[in-house]
Amino acid sequence: MASQTPVELVLDTNIRDWVLIPIVVIMFIVSLLRHYITIAISSEKELEFDVAVQNNLLLRARRLRAAFFKIPTSSFVKRKSLFVDPDNGVLTEKSKKKETNEQNPMGPMANSPLLDSSMFNTMMKRNVAMIVSNVVLFSWVDHFFSGFVAVKLPFTLTGGFRAMLQGGIDLSGLDIRYVTSMSWYILILFGLRGVLSLVLGENNEADDAKMMQSQMAMQQAGPDPTKVYTEEKESLEILKHTFALEGAEENLWKKWTSEERK
Repeated sequence: MASQTPVELVLDTNIRDWVLIPIVVIMFIVSLLRHYITIAISSEKELEFDVAVQNNLLLRARRLRAAFFKIPTSSFVKRKSLFVDPDNGVLTEKSKKKETNEQNPMGPMANSPLLDSSMFNTMMKRNVAMIVSNVVLFSWVDHFFSGFVAVKLPFTLTGGFRAMLQGGIDLSGLDIRYVTSMSWYILILFGLRGVLSLVLGENNEADDAKMMQSQMAMQQAGPDPTKVYTEEKESLEILKHTFALEGAEENLWKKWTSEERK
């Protein structure tokens, strides 16, 4: 039995002018509008005072652990006492709140961004903007351009791409290189991501994949501050100080005398 020859079509230039290009232009404009609308409806959360104090305190403690050998022993002992003194240490007082936090029924979820009403409202607004824009564009393409063969690809593909490239029509004999308007919309929907990144930069609010990743990150519970304080306190307590310049004069003298003997 002879194989069926794929059907070849001659595409009218009006399809390019009134179907292919309008879909690309309208989707690009809608993506730009969605980007700026998302920025307008998003509420920026100011840095809380407690969070700023926590970050600065932990930063100072980590700097001390990283550069402790650059200061004399007396200076290190004073700084270490400021953080881990059993009675008045800053990290000691913070870590004493562990028992109170463990009695919290919310547990680690108490620090989750999902419990912040402003963050939750911003996430919902972004989801609504994404859903509305996609539904409107899909309905527009389906209503005005359904059944159009919009473009012919310059390369050959296998039959497995037929369902993806020829959505909206049922012609098994049509060459797989022809793409319908509905499939063209789907391709542009994902293909515009790179173009929008070039135009809008890294802060592209119209990127659906980026928005989904940020929402998944928000669903994870934040770190327990008391646990972080306790770990930093324990790291400072076991730290043994050695001054890098201790005995520097003797070492330098020994180096000179050994060079003179040579």
